Amino acid sequence: MNLLRTFVQKSYSAKRLVRRLWRTRQTAGAAAAVAETRRVLRELLAPAKAGPEPTSDFDVANGVDTAGIVRIADMEIAGPNYRFGVFYKASSPEPFRAVLDRLNLDWRRFQFVDMGSGKGLVLLLASHYAFKRITGVEFGANLHRIAEANVVRYRPKERLCQDVVCVCQDAGQYRFAAEPLVVYFYEPFEAPVLQAVLRNLEDSYQSHPRPIILIYHNAPSTSTLAEEAKRRVSLFTGSSFPADAGFGDPLHTLYVSAEAGKLLRQKQFQ
Repeated sequence: MNLLRTFVQKSYSAKRLVRRLWRTRQTAGAAAAVAETRRVLRELLAPAKAGPEPTSDFDVANGVDTAGIVRIADMEIAGPNYRFGVFYKASSPEPFRAVLDRLNLDWRRFQFVDMGSGKGLVLLLASHYAFKRITGVEFGANLHRIAEANVVRYRPKERLCQDVVCVCQDAGQYRFAAEPLVVYFYEPFEAPVLQAVLRNLEDSYQSHPRPIILIYHNAPSTSTLAEEAKRRVSLFTGSSFPADAGFGDPLHTLYVSAEAGKLLRQKQFQ
C-alpha cells in the first residue's frame, strides 16, 4: 500500500512538473526549460542522503528554513487528497514582491491567504505588507511545523503584519473569512483540489460580496484555473478587470471580483 501511494504521488508530481517546464519554455525559451528539467529532476529523483539541508541567501540572512524541494512522498499527509498534491518548492522572493508592489493597494482591509504555504516563505514575505491578517494553508504536517517555526523566528524591523497564522488543513476543506481577500497560489495542487477551493471561494463570495484578488504564479491562459474561472460566474466574470488584462506580468495571472476590479481600475499596469 505504501509503495502504491508513493508511485501515485510521484506520478502526479511528474505531471505537474511537465506543465511547469512547458510554461518555462514558453516564457524563457527551450534552453532555460532544459536546464530547469535537469536541475529539478536531479533533486526529485536523488535518494535521500544525510547532510545539511539546502539553504538560500534569504534563509541565511534571516535564520529560517524555506529552501529545498520536498517530494509529496516525503510529506506527512492526512486525508484522501495526497494524490492531487505536488512537490514543495518555494516561491522566489523578487517576483512575489514585484506583484504586490505593482498592485499597490491599501492592504489594511485585506486578509492574505497562501493556499499550499509549504515552509511559509510567502507568509514571511507578505508580512512586509500591512495586511489585516496573513494565513497559510498547508496539508503536509511536517512542512506546517517548519512554517510555524519560521514565523516565530522571522522578526525583521520591516515587518508590518504581526498576525500570521499557519493552518494544517486540506486546502479543499478551508473556509474563507468574510472579509476582503488576497488569495495566492504557486501551483500547489491538481485540478480536483483547485476546483474545491474555487467552489468554496465562490460560495463565500455569494454570501458576502467583497473585493477578492486571486494571484496565481505560473498559470498559463489554458490552465485549469482559467477554465474554472470561466465557470465561477458570480465571482469573476462580473469584474471589469478581467484576468491578465493590462497587468503585463508573464509570471502571474490575476483574477478579481467586481469589487476588487473597481479598486484596480484606478491603477495602470504597463
